[in-house]
Amino acid sequence: MNHNPVTKWKKGQSGNPKGRTPKKRTVTEILERISSAVREDGRTRLEAVLESLFTDAENGDMDARKYICDRLAGRPAQAIQHTGEGGSPFVVKFVTGPDGG
Repeated sequence: MNHNPVTKWKKGQSGNPKGRTPKKRTVTEILERISSAVREDGRTRLEAVLESLFTDAENGDMDARKYICDRLAGRPAQAIQHTGEGGSPFVVKFVTGPDGG
């Protein structure tokens, strides 16, 4: 490999004096960092929020109850009915070109 002495880096000189551009953090990474912070009472912030959510559910908050059930048991599958006009069976027609393809 030929190195041009005019453009070659001098010993100890960085090719990128400003350094690597900092990696941008994702929302998930930020939330993980914030939620794992330990509070004065020894619980993480996430633990405190979840305990509050359970307290709300115990006190009758239906949104909190639904959220907990959805997270623990999974959301129920939604039934989807496929029918044509007036409730008749749904008809699918395949159309091919003149060459059969």
